[in-house]
Amino acid sequence: MAVTRKAGRKTTDPTAQAIRLIRFRLQETQSEFAARFNTWPSAVARWETARVAPGIPNLLSLLNLSAIPEERNPIIDALKSRGIDDAIANFLRYFSPSPGNAPVPLGDSIARPTEGGNVQIS
Repeated sequence: MAVTRKAGRKTTDPTAQAIRLIRFRLQETQSEFAARFNTWPSAVARWETARVAPGIPNLLSLLNLSAIPEERNPIIDALKSRGIDDAIANFLRYFSPSPGNAPVPLGDSIARPTEGGNVQIS
């Protein structure tokens, strides 16, 4: 399914579609969404049209905001393509400062903190 821009242009890039889905679910404008990432609304517009890919920190923040597989899976794939595997992405997601975001299984592994401050990957 392609996401249509106001001008009628479409993107088939899964990461761009996921970003737009997240923003729509949150019912935010590009300006409001950009404020979450401390960036410009034009950067969000470029992400949503696949003209520019978000950096790893922004992808991790997007992963925190993702709520359904249609949002989460393309973000995970984008992280994997940049060398961030499931366990690391989940570990970073768990320790992210964003409120209200618990870790979820990503693929076959999940990272959980233990009492000694270590991380158990299962």
